[in-house]
Amino acid sequence: MLTQRAALTFLILVETAALAFMSETVIFPAMVALAAMVGWRRTQRISLTHDRQVILSLFAALLFVVQWRVQPHILPDDTMAYLSPFLHSLGQFLLVLQVAALYIQHPRDVMPITLPWPGVFVMVSAGDMHVQEAQRFAFQLFALGFMAAAAMYFAATARAAAGIERQRYGAGKSSVIAAMLACAAVVAWTASSALHQYEHALDRLVGELLNPSVTPSAGGFPSHSRLGSIARRKSERGGDVALRVYAREAPAYLRGKAYHWLTTVPGIGRMATPTTLWEEAPPSPDPTTSHAIETDLLTPSGSEGGLFRYSVNGLSEKRDPAAEMTVWLEPPQWGTYFLPPHTVEILTNEESLRRDCRWLTSNTDAGAVTYTARASRTPDKSIYFDMSSSVGPYSRATLTSYPATFDDDRQIETIIEREFRDCRTVAEHIKAVEHYFRSNYGYTIGIDVPAGRDPIQWFLVARPNAHCEYFAQGAALLLRMRGIPTRYMTGFVAAERNDYGGYWLARNEHAHAWCEAWDDELGWIIVEATPPAGVPFESNNAPRHRQLWEYLSGFVAEFRHQFSSGGWPWLLKRLFAFLFTPIGAATAVVAAVYVVLRWRSTFRPLEPNVSPIVAEMQRLRQRADRRVARLGMIRRPGETLTQFASRIERDTGDVEAAAWYADYADVRYRNRHDDANAVASLGERLSRLRPPPRGAVTPTDCNRSASRWRTWG
Repeated sequence: MLTQRAALTFLILVETAALAFMSETVIFPAMVALAAMVGWRRTQRISLTHDRQVILSLFAALLFVVQWRVQPHILPDDTMAYLSPFLHSLGQFLLVLQVAALYIQHPRDVMPITLPWPGVFVMVSAGDMHVQEAQRFAFQLFALGFMAAAAMYFAATARAAAGIERQRYGAGKSSVIAAMLACAAVVAWTASSALHQYEHALDRLVGELLNPSVTPSAGGFPSHSRLGSIARRKSERGGDVALRVYAREAPAYLRGKAYHWLTTVPGIGRMATPTTLWEEAPPSPDPTTSHAIETDLLTPSGSEGGLFRYSVNGLSEKRDPAAEMTVWLEPPQWGTYFLPPHTVEILTNEESLRRDCRWLTSNTDAGAVTYTARASRTPDKSIYFDMSSSVGPYSRATLTSYPATFDDDRQIETIIEREFRDCRTVAEHIKAVEHYFRSNYGYTIGIDVPAGRDPIQWFLVARPNAHCEYFAQGAALLLRMRGIPTRYMTGFVAAERNDYGGYWLARNEHAHAWCEAWDDELGWIIVEATPPAGVPFESNNAPRHRQLWEYLSGFVAEFRHQFSSGGWPWLLKRLFAFLFTPIGAATAVVAAVYVVLRWRSTFRPLEPNVSPIVAEMQRLRQRADRRVARLGMIRRPGETLTQFASRIERDTGDVEAAAWYADYADVRYRNRHDDANAVASLGERLSRLRPPPRGAVTPTDCNRSASRWRTWG
């Protein structure tokens, strides 16, 4: 059995080493390794029934689920980032189960043969990340070590089940076993090296299997917006919170990234489909190079409340206090500033920001987690903070350009002539295009485009149900064909309320795409062509229990970030600020009252719980002590009543007094103190005792003796 336990301990140490090295976490693997080493030599084990083992396992699983939701282990640049944090928490949970097996009493003192199998998932969770060549080599070594440890455990389990502590093999059999293990190691190493070449293809395949309804493309905000990018974000863990907004009113549209250049990518091959794309940069004349994007490095214009303030010159006075909002981002969005329209001022802890025609982002690798945006309620054509908002940097020719293939489509020309017949102003065109799409289309996520057709061209002609990306790009195209500058915008619509936290939130399913049209007087105007069913303006609030859970998760995340940034000074400042609020003052008063009552109950002198009979006996003894004190007899420290009685008889010859003390001790300490008759008899005998002669001792002797007197019994 010791060999089996040693093999399991070695197996756990290999798993913890792999988890620590690959995930760059130290504390949890070190604690698990230490627990395994202690459990290996532990002789006293815990006896648990099967039901209790199941209950404890479920409780541990619940704790790791909480850890996964509150503080997920985020892996950078992972194509399966929606799955990796869960796998990491699952690996930690299974590792704890393996360690627990070392502390539990098993039938016949033989551990189950299945214990290495959870280790397989632990190794998978440890290796579920993009690694450098050195890390890949190290993980292969860990995998071989795991295989060797598992083989040792299986062999030890077989011996333990058969009751054989050790088994010696001959030279021939040992050579065969060593050769088989070596062959297995070589095959495993070769297979893992070959599998590495197809890692990305397998990741994409798994992603497509998990999300078959959307087009595989870069999720979030890629360098080009291929149809399906927003749909994928909505589909992959759509219920997860993307950002939280503290504001008086629902923030609604939060701009994330803008696309200005509309191009058509030709297909490859006879059956390929040409695709209309919105690019973040103008097409480069050389297909092998990309066009450089001009970037402004912004510096703060001042500070406020310990944060850096970024302002647009001449527009700070336009800010509306009611339009101020504080945004908290979840990890996938860190570093991107999602801003409301007409933002004029930003407060953040970053010393510099990057702004270009696409978006506003952090200038550091860490990325912003929270910021405050202040907006204006009076739109005009000024250059606001939300990207380079003016038409100037691009020229109207750029913002009204579109692929020539659309000019050749007579059906699209008919739509434009019919819908925009009486439109003269930009506002009239916007109203017409919104009415057209909302009246003739339905909303759904996922759309099947016929082979060989451009998605947008087919969408405008066939009028199928579609999602926001199609409506936004279709509206932008139709307006461009009428000579109105437009851009394609992606971001979030935050309209759901969390009643516990008092904030608004946007989930992944609230990711949205819309069109914006340029008006020479009002600047960029939002064009919402998506049918109402696809715009989360009237988002139903989550159930109360889910709101509470998300509020607690957000509170922990915000506290962790603020404490890591501000440290103990921030915590003390927040505590004092809380104490000056009505709730904080009430909490402080309740806490103070509780402390005082607790202190009084702890340090209050105990009231003696003495029965009336015992109290009467103590009164009688005090009378007797005063009587014999006149004879110079004072009880010494540590002297029992029986010893005191003997000394009285020896030194004074008062036999009656000595007998009284002896009988008193018998009644008091031999469980007769509740005998009322015995106590009454002692009182009568004390009253009949002959008083000692006056002047038997001097007053000085009495005072000296009284100073040493103790009350006993």
